[in-house]
Amino acid sequence: MNAAVAVPASGRAPAPRQSLTIAVVNNMPEAARRATVRQFRNLLGAGATEHDVIVKFYREHSRGSAVEEEDVDALFDADADGIIVTGAEPRTARLADDPVRPLVGRLVDWAEDTATPAIWSCLAAHAAVLHLHGIERVKLEQKVSGIFAGEILARRHPVMADIGGTWMMPHSRHNTLPEDVLQMHGYSILVWSEEVGVDLFERRGAAPALFLQSHPEYDADTLQREFQRDLKRFDMGERATPPLPPCHYVGDASWRPAAVTLYRNWFRELAERKSLGLRRAPALGATSPELRGLSDFVPC
Repeated sequence: MNAAVAVPASGRAPAPRQSLTIAVVNNMPEAARRATVRQFRNLLGAGATEHDVIVKFYREHSRGSAVEEEDVDALFDADADGIIVTGAEPRTARLADDPVRPLVGRLVDWAEDTATPAIWSCLAAHAAVLHLHGIERVKLEQKVSGIFAGEILARRHPVMADIGGTWMMPHSRHNTLPEDVLQMHGYSILVWSEEVGVDLFERRGAAPALFLQSHPEYDADTLQREFQRDLKRFDMGERATPPLPPCHYVGDASWRPAAVTLYRNWFRELAERKSLGLRRAPALGATSPELRGLSDFVPC
Protein backbone atom coordinates (compact mmCIF):
# COMPACT_ATOMS: atom_id res chain seq x y z
CA MET A 1 0.00 0.00 0.00
CA ASN A 2 1.28 3.43 -0.88
CA ALA A 3 1.66 5.84 2.02
CA ALA A 4 -0.62 8.88 1.95
CA VAL A 5 0.99 12.20 1.15
CA ALA A 6 -0.14 15.18 3.19
CA VAL A 7 -1.40 17.99 0.98
CA PRO A 8 -1.04 21.57 2.29
CA ALA A 9 -3.87 24.10 2.27
CA SER A 10 -2.71 25.33 -1.14
CA GLY A 11 -3.90 22.05 -2.63
CA ARG A 12 -0.42 21.23 -4.01
CA ALA A 13 1.80 18.45 -2.74
CA PRO A 14 5.11 19.71 -1.29
CA ALA A 15 8.02 19.71 -3.71
CA PRO A 16 10.44 16.79 -3.16
CA ARG A 17 13.72 17.62 -1.45
CA GLN A 18 16.58 17.65 -3.91
CA SER A 19 19.58 15.44 -3.27
CA LEU A 20 23.06 16.96 -3.43
CA THR A 21 26.44 15.25 -3.20
CA ILE A 22 29.30 17.35 -1.82
CA ALA A 23 32.94 16.26 -2.11
CA VAL A 24 35.30 17.57 0.56
CA VAL A 25 39.02 17.22 -0.20
CA ASN A 26 40.79 17.22 3.16
CA ASN A 27 44.36 18.53 2.96
CA MET A 28 44.92 18.88 6.69
CA PRO A 29 47.79 16.94 8.34
CA GLU A 30 46.99 13.66 10.04
CA ALA A 31 46.77 15.20 13.53
CA ALA A 32 43.96 17.52 12.43
CA ARG A 33 42.21 15.32 9.87
CA ARG A 34 39.59 13.86 12.17
CA ALA A 35 38.65 17.27 13.62
CA THR A 36 38.39 18.77 10.11
CA VAL A 37 36.08 15.99 8.94
CA ARG A 38 33.89 16.47 12.02
CA GLN A 39 33.79 20.26 11.58
CA PHE A 40 32.70 20.12 7.96
CA ARG A 41 30.25 17.29 8.57
CA ASN A 42 28.59 19.28 11.36
CA LEU A 43 28.51 22.57 9.46
CA LEU A 44 27.24 21.10 6.19
CA GLY A 45 24.66 19.07 8.09
CA ALA A 46 23.41 22.21 9.83
CA GLY A 47 23.12 23.98 6.48
CA ALA A 48 21.20 21.13 4.87
CA THR A 49 17.74 22.14 6.03
CA GLU A 50 16.21 22.35 2.55
CA HIS A 51 18.09 19.59 0.70
CA ASP A 52 19.26 16.03 1.28
CA VAL A 53 23.02 16.49 1.36
CA ILE A 54 25.45 13.59 1.09
CA VAL A 55 29.02 14.52 2.10
CA LYS A 56 31.95 12.42 0.89
CA PHE A 57 35.51 13.01 2.05
CA TYR A 58 38.63 12.56 -0.06
CA ARG A 59 42.34 12.97 0.42
CA GLU A 60 45.53 12.39 -1.49
CA HIS A 61 47.17 9.06 -0.63
CA SER A 62 44.30 7.99 1.62
CA ARG A 63 45.73 4.57 2.48
CA GLY A 64 46.65 4.34 6.14
CA SER A 65 44.62 7.38 7.16
CA ALA A 66 43.00 7.35 10.58
CA VAL A 67 39.93 8.92 8.97
CA GLU A 68 37.58 7.19 6.54
CA GLU A 69 38.31 9.01 3.28
CA GLU A 70 38.55 7.89 -0.33
CA ASP A 71 41.60 8.56 -2.44
CA VAL A 72 41.20 11.80 -4.37
CA ASP A 73 41.57 9.97 -7.69
CA ALA A 74 38.10 8.51 -7.09
CA LEU A 75 36.66 12.01 -7.06
CA PHE A 76 37.37 12.58 -10.73
CA ASP A 77 34.91 9.85 -11.66
CA ALA A 78 32.35 10.80 -9.00
CA ASP A 79 29.14 12.70 -9.63
CA ALA A 80 29.64 15.55 -7.19
CA ASP A 81 27.36 18.59 -7.29
CA GLY A 82 29.90 20.74 -5.47
CA ILE A 83 33.43 20.51 -4.11
CA ILE A 84 35.08 21.98 -1.02
CA VAL A 85 38.88 21.97 -0.76
CA THR A 86 40.41 22.61 2.65
CA GLY A 87 43.58 24.46 3.43
CA ALA A 88 46.64 23.15 5.25
CA GLU A 89 49.54 24.51 7.24
CA PRO A 90 52.08 26.18 4.90
CA ARG A 91 55.12 23.96 4.54
CA THR A 92 57.28 26.04 2.20
CA ALA A 93 58.21 29.70 1.84
CA ARG A 94 57.05 29.71 -1.78
CA LEU A 95 53.54 28.43 -2.42
CA ALA A 96 54.67 27.09 -5.79
CA ASP A 97 56.86 24.61 -3.87
CA ASP A 98 54.17 23.51 -1.40
CA PRO A 99 53.22 19.81 -1.73
CA VAL A 100 49.50 20.69 -1.84
CA ARG A 101 49.79 23.05 -4.83
CA PRO A 102 49.86 20.42 -7.62
CA LEU A 103 46.75 18.73 -6.24
CA VAL A 104 44.89 22.03 -5.99
CA GLY A 105 45.85 22.82 -9.58
CA ARG A 106 44.52 19.47 -10.68
CA LEU A 107 41.26 20.07 -8.82
CA VAL A 108 40.91 23.58 -10.26
CA ASP A 109 41.16 22.20 -13.78
CA TRP A 110 38.73 19.38 -13.04
CA ALA A 111 36.17 21.81 -11.58
CA GLU A 112 36.48 23.97 -14.72
CA ASP A 113 36.28 20.96 -17.06
CA THR A 114 33.12 19.65 -15.39
CA ALA A 115 31.56 23.03 -14.48
CA THR A 116 31.50 21.98 -10.81
CA PRO A 117 30.93 24.78 -8.25
CA ALA A 118 33.74 24.93 -5.71
CA ILE A 119 34.70 26.48 -2.38
CA TRP A 120 38.44 26.95 -1.84
CA SER A 121 39.51 27.43 1.79
CA CYS A 122 42.52 29.42 3.02
CA LEU A 123 45.73 27.89 1.59
CA ALA A 124 43.67 26.10 -1.07
CA ALA A 125 42.28 29.51 -2.09
CA HIS A 126 45.82 30.86 -2.35
CA ALA A 127 46.94 27.89 -4.44
CA ALA A 128 43.87 28.12 -6.69
CA VAL A 129 44.38 31.77 -7.65
CA LEU A 130 48.09 31.11 -8.15
CA HIS A 131 47.20 28.34 -10.57
CA LEU A 132 44.49 30.30 -12.36
CA HIS A 133 46.16 33.69 -12.71
CA GLY A 134 49.61 33.55 -11.16
CA ILE A 135 48.49 35.67 -8.18
CA GLU A 136 51.07 35.35 -5.40
CA ARG A 137 50.12 35.34 -1.74
CA VAL A 138 51.78 37.93 0.50
CA LYS A 139 53.58 36.93 3.68
CA LEU A 140 52.28 38.67 6.81
CA GLU A 141 54.62 40.03 9.46
CA GLN A 142 52.56 38.29 12.13
CA LYS A 143 50.15 35.38 11.86
CA VAL A 144 46.51 36.45 11.68
CA SER A 145 44.65 34.59 14.42
CA GLY A 146 41.32 35.58 15.91
CA ILE A 147 37.72 36.51 15.19
CA PHE A 148 37.51 39.46 12.81
CA ALA A 149 34.59 41.54 11.59
CA GLY A 150 34.01 41.83 7.88
CA GLU A 151 31.94 44.22 5.79
CA ILE A 152 29.55 42.52 3.38
CA LEU A 153 30.07 44.32 0.08
CA ALA A 154 27.53 42.31 -1.94
CA ARG A 155 24.41 41.83 0.15
CA ARG A 156 22.33 41.03 -2.94
CA HIS A 157 24.56 38.11 -3.86
CA PRO A 158 22.69 34.79 -3.47
CA VAL A 159 25.20 33.28 -1.03
CA MET A 160 24.87 36.31 1.25
CA ALA A 161 21.06 36.16 1.51
CA ASP A 162 19.69 36.36 5.06
CA ILE A 163 23.11 37.03 6.59
CA GLY A 164 22.24 40.03 8.69
CA GLY A 165 24.30 42.20 10.99
CA THR A 166 28.07 42.01 11.12
CA TRP A 167 30.03 39.22 9.48
CA MET A 168 32.37 37.74 12.12
CA MET A 169 34.65 34.86 11.14
CA PRO A 170 37.70 33.03 12.52
CA HIS A 171 40.98 33.64 10.70
CA SER A 172 44.16 31.61 11.09
CA ARG A 173 46.81 32.26 8.45
CA HIS A 174 50.34 33.47 7.79
CA ASN A 175 49.61 34.93 4.36
CA THR A 176 47.06 37.04 2.53
CA LEU A 177 45.97 37.97 -0.98
CA PRO A 178 46.09 41.57 -2.30
CA GLU A 179 42.62 42.97 -3.00
CA ASP A 180 43.68 45.13 -5.95
CA VAL A 181 45.38 42.24 -7.76
CA LEU A 182 42.35 39.99 -7.29
CA GLN A 183 40.03 42.64 -8.71
CA MET A 184 42.39 43.28 -11.61
CA HIS A 185 41.98 39.62 -12.60
CA GLY A 186 38.18 39.73 -12.40
CA TYR A 187 37.51 38.41 -8.90
CA SER A 188 34.57 39.94 -7.03
CA ILE A 189 35.11 40.77 -3.35
CA LEU A 190 32.03 39.75 -1.35
CA VAL A 191 33.34 40.35 2.19
CA TRP A 192 36.22 42.60 3.23
CA SER A 193 37.70 43.26 6.67
CA GLU A 194 39.31 46.51 7.75
CA GLU A 195 41.68 44.58 10.01
CA VAL A 196 42.64 41.60 7.84
CA GLY A 197 41.65 42.50 4.27
CA VAL A 198 39.82 40.25 1.83
CA ASP A 199 37.78 37.44 3.34
CA LEU A 200 35.23 35.97 0.88
CA PHE A 201 35.60 36.49 -2.87
CA GLU A 202 34.26 34.90 -6.05
CA ARG A 203 35.16 34.02 -9.60
CA ARG A 204 32.54 33.14 -12.21
CA GLY A 205 34.12 30.75 -14.69
CA ALA A 206 32.56 27.61 -16.10
CA ALA A 207 30.96 27.35 -12.66
CA PRO A 208 30.93 29.73 -9.67
CA ALA A 209 33.94 29.43 -7.40
CA LEU A 210 34.04 30.89 -3.89
CA PHE A 211 37.29 31.57 -2.03
CA LEU A 212 37.57 32.00 1.73
CA GLN A 213 40.49 33.31 3.75
CA SER A 214 38.51 32.67 6.94
CA HIS A 215 37.35 29.40 8.51
CA PRO A 216 33.55 29.27 8.99
CA GLU A 217 33.85 25.57 9.86
CA TYR A 218 35.93 26.13 13.02
CA ASP A 219 34.73 24.95 16.43
CA ALA A 220 34.44 27.43 19.29
CA ASP A 221 37.78 26.25 20.75
CA THR A 222 39.80 25.68 17.55
CA LEU A 223 41.73 28.96 17.70
CA GLN A 224 42.60 28.40 21.35
CA ARG A 225 43.85 24.89 20.59
CA GLU A 226 45.95 26.22 17.70
CA PHE A 227 47.45 28.85 20.02
CA GLN A 228 48.37 26.18 22.57
CA ARG A 229 49.92 24.06 19.82
CA ASP A 230 52.03 26.99 18.58
CA LEU A 231 53.04 27.85 22.15
CA LYS A 232 54.22 24.27 22.64
CA ARG A 233 56.21 24.50 19.42
CA PHE A 234 57.91 27.64 20.74
CA ASP A 235 58.72 25.93 24.05
CA MET A 236 60.26 23.03 22.13
CA GLY A 237 62.34 25.35 19.97
CA GLU A 238 60.39 24.58 16.78
CA ARG A 239 59.55 28.25 16.21
CA ALA A 240 61.65 31.35 16.91
CA THR A 241 59.01 33.60 18.47
CA PRO A 242 56.07 32.97 20.81
CA PRO A 243 52.59 33.15 19.26
CA LEU A 244 50.21 35.96 20.04
CA PRO A 245 46.85 35.00 21.61
CA PRO A 246 43.89 35.03 19.18
CA CYS A 247 42.39 38.52 18.74
CA HIS A 248 38.79 39.28 19.72
CA TYR A 249 38.43 35.71 20.95
CA VAL A 250 35.89 35.01 23.71
CA GLY A 251 35.58 31.25 23.37
CA ASP A 252 32.17 31.05 21.71
CA ALA A 253 31.00 30.36 18.15
CA SER A 254 29.23 33.62 17.41
CA TRP A 255 29.98 33.16 13.70
CA ARG A 256 28.00 29.91 13.50
CA PRO A 257 24.66 31.35 12.29
CA ALA A 258 26.34 33.19 9.41
CA ALA A 259 28.42 30.11 8.54
CA VAL A 260 25.33 27.88 8.44
CA THR A 261 23.43 30.42 6.32
CA LEU A 262 26.35 30.74 3.89
CA TYR A 263 26.31 27.01 3.19
CA ARG A 264 22.51 26.82 3.09
CA ASN A 265 22.58 29.52 0.40
CA TRP A 266 25.33 27.67 -1.47
CA PHE A 267 23.24 24.50 -1.47
CA ARG A 268 20.35 26.46 -2.98
CA GLU A 269 22.60 27.58 -5.83
CA LEU A 270 23.86 24.04 -6.38
CA ALA A 271 20.29 22.69 -6.45
CA GLU A 272 19.26 25.29 -9.02
CA ARG A 273 22.23 24.47 -11.24
CA LYS A 274 21.50 20.76 -10.93
CA SER A 275 17.86 21.23 -11.89
CA LEU A 276 19.02 23.14 -14.99
CA GLY A 277 21.56 20.46 -15.89
CA LEU A 278 24.48 22.88 -15.93
CA ARG A 279 27.17 20.41 -14.85
CA ARG A 280 28.91 18.52 -17.64
CA ALA A 281 30.97 15.36 -17.94
CA PRO A 282 34.75 15.84 -18.33
CA ALA A 283 36.35 15.29 -21.69
CA LEU A 284 37.92 11.86 -22.14
CA GLY A 285 41.30 11.82 -20.43
CA ALA A 286 40.93 15.42 -19.23
CA THR A 287 41.96 14.56 -15.69
CA SER A 288 44.05 11.49 -16.38
CA PRO A 289 47.23 11.54 -14.25
CA GLU A 290 49.09 10.24 -17.31
CA LEU A 291 48.05 13.29 -19.33
CA ARG A 292 48.19 15.80 -16.47
CA GLY A 293 51.34 15.30 -14.45
CA LEU A 294 50.90 16.42 -10.86
CA SER A 295 53.97 18.67 -10.99
CA ASP A 296 53.55 20.12 -14.45
CA PHE A 297 51.12 22.98 -13.84
CA VAL A 298 52.24 26.46 -14.69
CA PRO A 299 50.12 29.47 -13.56
CA CYS A 300 48.23 31.03 -16.45
